[in-house]
Amino acid sequence: MKFGTQLENNIVPEWRKFYIRYSELKKLLKEATINNKPNVSRDLEQEPITSPTIDAFFSALQRDFNKISRFFEEKYIEYQQRVSLLHEQCSIAELGKNSYGIMALKKKKANLKKAFEQTNKGLLLLKNYAYLNQTAFMKIMKKHDKWTGVPLRQEWTRKLSEKSFSNPIELDTLLDKLEEMYAQLYTDNNKNTAKKQLRRRQHNRPDLDMFRLGVFVGIALPLLFCLAYSLYFSTYTYEFLLVLPIFRIPFLLDVVMWLWALNLLIWHRVRINHFFIFEFDQFKSADYRQVFKLASIILCVQLIAILFYLGYAHEIIKAEGWIYPLCVLIFLVLFWLNPIDQLFKYSRITLARNLLQVMGSPFTVVKFKQTFLGDTLTSLVRTLRDIEYSICFFLSIALGTVHCEKADIYVVPLIS
Repeated sequence: MKFGTQLENNIVPEWRKFYIRYSELKKLLKEATINNKPNVSRDLEQEPITSPTIDAFFSALQRDFNKISRFFEEKYIEYQQRVSLLHEQCSIAELGKNSYGIMALKKKKANLKKAFEQTNKGLLLLKNYAYLNQTAFMKIMKKHDKWTGVPLRQEWTRKLSEKSFSNPIELDTLLDKLEEMYAQLYTDNNKNTAKKQLRRRQHNRPDLDMFRLGVFVGIALPLLFCLAYSLYFSTYTYEFLLVLPIFRIPFLLDVVMWLWALNLLIWHRVRINHFFIFEFDQFKSADYRQVFKLASIILCVQLIAILFYLGYAHEIIKAEGWIYPLCVLIFLVLFWLNPIDQLFKYSRITLARNLLQVMGSPFTVVKFKQTFLGDTLTSLVRTLRDIEYSICFFLSIALGTVHCEKADIYVVPLIS
C-alpha cells in the first residue's frame, strides 16, 4: 500500500486539517523537478536549487511542520491535564470509598472507567498522529533528495529530532501513568490486564451481536412468509382496515431504524466519523449491529402481533382484536421508557432530547443533528397522524362515543 493511501486511511477525521498535506507537497515537488531536471554531475555539497515552485514547496513544508508541532504540543498539554484530573479523581474515589454507598461508588467507578478509556484512546490517536506525520516528513524529503539530487533529508531529520512529536517519549510516559492508575483501581495492579482492557474495542462483542441479529432475522423471514400467505388468502374486513393505521406506526418506525442502521454501516465502512458530526458519545452510542438487531426484534414482535390479529379475524383466536396492536404499542413505549442501561439508554435519551429541541426549535438552539432529525420527521407525517388516530381509536373503545374514521381537522395541521 502506498504511504499516501495509508496516511489517508489512518487520519482522525476531526484532526484532518492538522496533518501534513502529503499529496499537495508531493505535487509541488513533482512540478519543481519538471522545471529543474536533476544534473547527474551535480555536487552534493552545493546549495539547493531555487525556483518559484521549489520555494512554494519549502514554504508549504515549513508551514505544515510548524502547524503539526504546535498542534501536538497543545494536545499533549490537554491530555496531560486530563491524566492529572483522573489521578485526582482516583485519589478521591480511594479515600472516600468507605463514605460512599455501594451503588454510588459503583457508579463513580463506572464513570471513571469510561473517562480512562476515552483518555487512553485519545493518547493512542495522538501517538499515531505523531508517527504518521514524522514518517510523512521523512518520505517527502527522501523523494526530494531523489528527484532533485540535493541531499536535505539529514538536515530535516535533525530539525524533526528537536520537536516532541518526532520522539514522543513523554507521551509514552503519560500512557504508562494512565495504565498504572487504571491497574490500581480496577485490576489489582495487574498492568497487562489493564492495558488489554483499556485497548479493547468499543464494542467488544461484534460476533455475538451479529449472531443475535441472524437469529431474529431468521425468525422474521418465516413470519413474513406466513403473513404474506395469510393476507393473500384473507378478505379485508372493515374492522381490519380500522386497525391497519395502528399497525402502520411500528412498521414505519422500524423502516426508519433499518435505514439508520444502513447509514451507520456505510459511514463505518467509508470511515466517516458520524460521532463527531452528530456530537454523539462514541463509547455509549449504539453501533450499526445493535441498531439492526433492535430493528429485527421490533419487526418480529410486530409480525407476531399481526398474525395473532389475523387468527382473531379468522375466528381461530377468541381474544379481542384490538388487544394485539395495543400490545405492540405498549412494547414500544416500555422499551422507550425503561431505565436499563443495557437497552441503549444513552441513545434513547439523546433521541428524546433532540426531539424536544426540534419541537421547541423557534425558541432553542438548533444544530445539525436537530436539522437532520427534523428532516426525517417530515417524512413521518403519516406516522404522526396515525398516532393521533390510534389515540382516538382506543378512546372510542373505552368510551364508545368517539368516531375516528376521519382525522381531526385541528390536529392534522399541527402535526404536519
